[in-house]
Amino acid sequence: MYKIVILFFFISPFVNANTDFKELSKDIYIGGKVGSTLYKNSCNKESLECNDFRPSFGGFLGYKINDIFSIEGGYSDLGKVKADYIPISEYQGVAKYSAEIQGYELGIKSDYHLSNQSVLFSKVGGYYWDVEKKGDEIGFKVNEKDSGTSLMLGLGYEYLWSKKLSTRIEYQWINNVGGKNTGGSNVNLITVGIGYRFLGNDSVKPKSPLVIEKKEFKELNANHPDEMTVYFDSDSYTLSNHEVNKIHSLLEYLNSNEDVNIYIHGYTDNTHTEKYNYELSKKRAKSVSDYMLQLGIGENRFELSAFGFTNPVMSNDTENGRKANRRVEIYLIQE
Repeated sequence: MYKIVILFFFISPFVNANTDFKELSKDIYIGGKVGSTLYKNSCNKESLECNDFRPSFGGFLGYKINDIFSIEGGYSDLGKVKADYIPISEYQGVAKYSAEIQGYELGIKSDYHLSNQSVLFSKVGGYYWDVEKKGDEIGFKVNEKDSGTSLMLGLGYEYLWSKKLSTRIEYQWINNVGGKNTGGSNVNLITVGIGYRFLGNDSVKPKSPLVIEKKEFKELNANHPDEMTVYFDSDSYTLSNHEVNKIHSLLEYLNSNEDVNIYIHGYTDNTHTEKYNYELSKKRAKSVSDYMLQLGIGENRFELSAFGFTNPVMSNDTENGRKANRRVEIYLIQE
């Protein structure tokens, strides 16, 4: 079990999944898990022998609400605790007892993104449990049951191998499983699991660039450019002060020529996946139009398009090339 955990942590940073956890919102996922359960105080001081470190297995089902939160439920068989006691009726011999524990959990999962492919997560929720205790006393048998609900807390690490497959390592703590008839114990559970996602929208294809027929400008535009490019930092759609000043330089001309419309094309480099870059290019185009709207330019004069990492102006194999491709192109067209 622990060799698997160590191997997982060692190889996951070196695998390029070419996808992004942040894309995977509003998706349903399922999975299975195996691991070990350690019970605390499951056997009392009178036990002759106690085996409270047991194998476990289970499954989970979840719905990812947004980039951070998911609703997740699941089933787990927490294994069978075994213990030997001095018989109740005699002081010789051994009375063998066992307790089987299983249950269902429901909680909120919260993700903290370490990278595009890996997250730390926490969970908080409830665990509904059933406990059945059996014992072989000399001359009679014991069979008792309890059920109830306990607080469940979890902490884990998840790695996305592809758009649909992920692996997780998780620790869970369940408070006081068991009752009056069977006895209570806190549960410590560590598991390794595999998840499969049913993606609502695997891929978003960016549109092809518009072919713009550039018309002749009036004499007023003789000393004014009819197109402009503004640039962005990696993974950002925030305009820098330098790029804001460039856009601001268009204000006088646009106010004097209300028949000129503004075509805004957003682009990215190829650092992320197609879907992520398409969304980022939309946000970049919108940040430019939003700033121009703040300057008083009429909303009906804009047409926005997003192209993701298509149509690069330079190769994405170099940092300078990627920097040049993180851009928005502004076209001023007289209609």
